[in-house]
Formats: sequence, structure tokens, C-alpha cells
Amino acid sequence: MIIFIIISILYFFIISLFIKGWLKIKSFDGKTEKYEFISIVVAAKNEEHNIGFLLNDIQNQNYPAEKYEVIIIDDNSTDKTSGITANYCKENQNFRLINSQADGKKNAIKSGIEQSNGDLIFTTDADCRLNQNHLQVLNSFYAETKAKMIIAPVFFGVEKKFQALEFISLQASTAGAAGLNNPIMCNAANMFFKKQVYFEFENPQKKEIESGDDVFLMLNIKKKYPDSIKYLKNKNFYVSTKPAENFKSFINQRIRWTSKSPYYKDFFVNFVGITIFLTNLAIIISLAMSIFNKSFLLYFFIIFSTKLISDFFLLYLFSCYYKFKKLMIYYLPTQIIYPFYVLLIGLLSLFIKPKWK
Repeated sequence: MIIFIIISILYFFIISLFIKGWLKIKSFDGKTEKYEFISIVVAAKNEEHNIGFLLNDIQNQNYPAEKYEVIIIDDNSTDKTSGITANYCKENQNFRLINSQADGKKNAIKSGIEQSNGDLIFTTDADCRLNQNHLQVLNSFYAETKAKMIIAPVFFGVEKKFQALEFISLQASTAGAAGLNNPIMCNAANMFFKKQVYFEFENPQKKEIESGDDVFLMLNIKKKYPDSIKYLKNKNFYVSTKPAENFKSFINQRIRWTSKSPYYKDFFVNFVGITIFLTNLAIIISLAMSIFNKSFLLYFFIIFSTKLISDFFLLYLFSCYYKFKKLMIYYLPTQIIYPFYVLLIGLLSLFIKPKWK
């Protein structure tokens, strides 16, 4: 069937663009002695086992303490998150704790941004870890680019191979699209933007939608200020976080991410998302139809091999740069599972309403 061939061509075209975009981004190793004031905004909910590590990483940054502030917004935690944060605030004058009066991550982040003192905002998550030079590299990149938004990668720990490799594929696509000056994704766990730009939009995060505090802001900026979003490519500039603890939390996380996609108004984002979904669906359909008609095996082979080969080159280039090359030994098993996983998440997102914790 011609539709299978068209889908294969479109998928190959998109991944080829991402590879071109990734190779187009120059690795950044610059440094400046001029320190901008940066407000670090973190929304936290029941993170007593993680928040201390993040705050310690921030406390140990190779960046003048008087040139940054840390605003932790406790989103009605029922554990010791608030107490742990309060102790850090006593020891560090540039640390502040805000108790959120409204539920939800988006409201918490908005509250933190409103009460920040700086015009440059860096957001991350309470369960993340930062390199000690994170702010220094970020500041230098901003000094060179004056970007209105800076996006960069987030990686899972490698203990759960499927999650780690699947997330790397999302990060590689993020980087590739950004390299084309046509970003499709970003992650609030490693995101930087100008506060002034944030408040130029009436509803920058689409607060009526549970997920997407990062992507909706990015799309607003992309629409109003084309070419103003930059990807920071540096081997050591990334945020690491823990994978989902169990299958239930993993599925809920992916449903939360998928649930925001119907609200995207960006053509390229929708084109990429629909093509990826149709490609994985075509793999399953052609395989199922081959039970009744052996000629469909040819279509299955064409679609699956196109996806397998094109994805491999993008992931290999990206994972080698960030030193995750060893994960590529799990590439083939992941590719076999992936189409069924995509279909499952797509179907569940139609019936399950996601929640942030």
C-alpha cells in the first residue's frame, strides 16, 4: 500500500532533518567574567528524599552567591520537603522558601517567577542534580547569544535501560529540531528564559492544562520571537534525574506528557508528532496484516527498517557526544517494544486524566 511508503519517506525525512540540526549546533565552551543575576525557580511537592541533593548542588555552584537566588516553592507537601528547605534557607541568605497557596506545578512556578528579583530565570526540578559549573556555563552562553530562551538536555539514570534510552531519543529530537531553529520540545528541568518575556504572554503556560509548563512557554516565545531560542550544546551541561520508580508511575508520566499534545498550535510540532505516531502504528498494522496476507511483510520490513536505521544514526551521534554510547546495545530490543508502547500511551491518554503527583 502506497500509504506505508509515504509514511516511511516522511519519517526518514524528519529524522534526517534532526540529524542535520544536531550537527549544525556548535559545541559551546566559552567563558565570560561578567556575571548576570540569575533567579533559580524550583517547584517541589513531597521531595524529602531528593530536595537536599539539589540544594546542595546549587549551594556548591562555581558562581558568586550574590549573583543568584534560589526560590523553592513548596506545593502543599505532606512530607519533610518544607523543613529540609527551610534549613538551607537559614544557612544561605540567597535561598528562599515560598509555600504555595494554590495546587499545581504551573501555579507554583508562576508564583516563584513573580517573586523573583532577577530578570533571568532558570528552572529545574526538585529531584534533579546539577554539575558545579552549571550556572557558569549557562551565564557564558547567555552572554554570547542573548537568547530569550535557552534549552538543554535532561537525562535519566541508566539503571532502567528502556527509560534511559527512550528519554535520550526525546532529547536527541529536541536538540535536532532546535538546531534547525524550529524547536518542538524542551524540558523545564533545564530551562532558562527572560522574565520580561514570560510576562509578555497572558497565559504563557496554559494553566488550564495539567502538563506543559515548559513547552507552551517555548511555543509562545517561538511564535513571537523566531530564532530567539537556543540549544546549549556542551558535554557537561545537562541535568540528571531519576527514572520513574515503577511501571505505574512511568505510564502516568508519559500520559501526562502526551496529554498536552492536542493543544499545540505549531505546525511543525504537530507534523512531527503525527508522523511519529503513524509510523509506529503502521509498523503494528503491517505486522498484524501479514498474518492474513504475507505481502504485508514487505511493508513491515520497509517501515521498520527505515525507522530502525534512521533512528540509530541520530541516537548514536547524540549518545556518543554525551557519553551514553554503552546504552546503544539495548537499541534493538527497545525498537521492537517501542511501537506497542507508543500505541498504548496514545490510547491511555484519551481516557486517563494525568496529575502532577
